[in-house]
Amino acid sequence: MTSSRRLVCVVLSLLLASMWTPSVQAMQDAQIVWENRNYTHIFPQFSSVSSDEKWVLTVDVSSSTSVEILIRNLETGEQLPMIYFGVELPQKIINVVFGKDSSTVDVVTEGFYSYIVTLSTSTGQPVDTIVVPLPNGIMSAAFPFADRARWIISASDGLFIFNRQSKTVDTVYCTFGDHTNTYANYRGATWIGISEDESQFYTSGSTSTTGEVPSRLCAWDTKTLAQIYQRDDNPLFSWKPVRNQQSACVPFMMLATESLPNEVQGYIYNLRTGTEVRALPFVYQYGYSFVSLSIDGLYIGYQARDSNQDPIRFMSTETGIVFGQHLQRNHQNQVIHFLSGSNLDVYIPDSYPNE
Repeated sequence: MTSSRRLVCVVLSLLLASMWTPSVQAMQDAQIVWENRNYTHIFPQFSSVSSDEKWVLTVDVSSSTSVEILIRNLETGEQLPMIYFGVELPQKIINVVFGKDSSTVDVVTEGFYSYIVTLSTSTGQPVDTIVVPLPNGIMSAAFPFADRARWIISASDGLFIFNRQSKTVDTVYCTFGDHTNTYANYRGATWIGISEDESQFYTSGSTSTTGEVPSRLCAWDTKTLAQIYQRDDNPLFSWKPVRNQQSACVPFMMLATESLPNEVQGYIYNLRTGTEVRALPFVYQYGYSFVSLSIDGLYIGYQARDSNQDPIRFMSTETGIVFGQHLQRNHQNQVIHFLSGSNLDVYIPDSYPNE
């Protein structure tokens, strides 16, 4: 029997007054705007925010064939009834995001056929199902444009743009089943991101049969579908795409190793140009984990184990100054979701075994 977990949903408002303290790393606790606790089996692994930023959904994807979707009001913490969605093998769930507004949720599945299933947030029942007519290959990742009509689809044999309204597919590239062709991401991307103005999109994945490392980051032009650049990682540092998929930047982090205090443990790269913006300082012996970035790339949220706790800390990527933290209890958090508001609010769904 699965042990029950306690889910703590927190919206943090980060206090910036201490950022300007000269020549020291100032730190203070982030202010909790609201906090709700309830007993549930959900273990949050990623989240999606509605277009009006009033609602957030948190998803447990520990099983590839079923998800539990928890939806909360970002202003009050009010929770809607839990939505359970399951598929039968060989179908598996690829992604879950809000629809064009907060009244629906889109679930993307892959199997003998690929589907986008639209669920009602009020009932949890399907209201629409669209077949995704992939020209070639098995879907590995999917991410929508803001209109939710167009989807970026990565498959084992290529990269495509699917329009669910016109039922058309534009091909970015296709290997036509030739898996010796390692152009872009071998056998499909594992992550897709998009620029805030939607003029570019990004993919990350492996480069060959050797596995996830080395990995490759690619940028693409939305209008021409031409590749802008591709960058491979190296034995010391690896691309670590963030869950906030509209961030302007991407972390390039040191792989798990025992580091020294004078070492750089990461870098921030501009996604639009693929060039280094700045280095990230040493934070702890084993470096950063579960990194998140604000949309403008100016702030980073991360965990770096500290004694018997796993605090989430917030740092200015321009100055390296830590200006806030939120304490955790002996576990790692997979969702640190920066909102777009100017007051630097962050949504953190937090789960841990019952005491």
